[in-house]
Amino acid sequence: MQSSKTKKWHGALIGHRGGGKTTELKRLANGLTDRFLPVIITIDPSLENDADYPEVFLWIITQLIETLKDSDITPPAHEFKQFVEWFAEVTKEKTDTTTSTTTAETKAEAKVGGGFLVWAFSIAASLKSAISGSTQHRSNSREEVKKYLSELQSRTNGVLAAADEALKKKHPGKRILLIVDNLDRLQTEAARSLFCDNGQILTSLQSIVLFVAPVGMVLGGRIIYSGIRPHFMPMISVRDRRGKKVAAAVNGLTDLLSARLDIASCFEAPALVTDLVLASGGSIRSLLRLTDEAVLEAMTRDSLKIQSKDIDRAIKEQSLTYQRAYALSSVYYDILAEVDARGTLAVPEASADGTSAEDSRLAFWRRLLHDGALLEYNGESTWYGIHPPARECPQFREAAARLKKPKPKPVIRRPRGGKKS
Repeated sequence: MQSSKTKKWHGALIGHRGGGKTTELKRLANGLTDRFLPVIITIDPSLENDADYPEVFLWIITQLIETLKDSDITPPAHEFKQFVEWFAEVTKEKTDTTTSTTTAETKAEAKVGGGFLVWAFSIAASLKSAISGSTQHRSNSREEVKKYLSELQSRTNGVLAAADEALKKKHPGKRILLIVDNLDRLQTEAARSLFCDNGQILTSLQSIVLFVAPVGMVLGGRIIYSGIRPHFMPMISVRDRRGKKVAAAVNGLTDLLSARLDIASCFEAPALVTDLVLASGGSIRSLLRLTDEAVLEAMTRDSLKIQSKDIDRAIKEQSLTYQRAYALSSVYYDILAEVDARGTLAVPEASADGTSAEDSRLAFWRRLLHDGALLEYNGESTWYGIHPPARECPQFREAAARLKKPKPKPVIRRPRGGKKS
């Protein structure tokens, strides 16, 4: 992390969904409170398939002001009010009702700017609600805001500068640290638009910003904008590259699980916990889902403890999820089989403009990484593995068998000799 004296810095934490990025971000934020005021921004789930910089900027500003208030720091009320009023005007959102309902409170709290904030927050809530609703309405609003890019940047940076000054008055030397979480959930096209096509706009923010980006953003083709420094967070290696169990990783995830439930009373045998950890592939989210599924299976049998059959069924359920997701193309399984055999990715070169056809292998790679069927690890070098439940797919086993099957040697036909005299 950069010094608090740095004027601006932009980075991206990149890793698999469910790999513990949010937990790591919270740990990072807690460890930097002596130099920064961390502001954690969570984009609305409705925007996962369709988010761009206008929405990101709006979410950043509103969460920034809320964090300042919660930290007992007087927010830049005037700048924030101007920002949201301008945003509402450009997107053609009505603000008359909000204005009329806050007039009395505005007068009562004018001395500290509270009325302006009540008014502005009401407008901001209306804006966010509208943007999170209809996709068509969001698209129209976004295009209107994009027509005034320079003004959007200027007004956003105006709020950021005023917020920094408000923070420094109470805590000299501190800076604001913006952490934009859960953008790793964006689908390929939305992520490419945000982090590649509009990456330069993101870096116009005059602040220290850490984005959470999808794992596929640095895989071939058009990678993340060069002004955003990537930081990789690999999956936990419960097995090494040769398939040998890594005791330290297994023990660590076992400890994590034991902090959530009483292992002795929930599992029939301690070895079953290790089976569950190995089946997760090192994914914390997968481990918790497998555990929940195993508990449910045990409950349906009226059993007080998880048995081996419950874990087998939990793995099967995750395997069926992959089978449904990849039912339309065998390419997914061909790629998984190749990775399993080599441990590396053979990504095709992108076209001259950096794009790839939807049916190219690059799109399949990114989908597998996004879904967690393909996991990235590192040690002395980066390598890739298959999520254990994905191995249970019959289609994967068939693809692996095809890959190992030796190709038939070509038949060499010799010219027939002439007739004997």
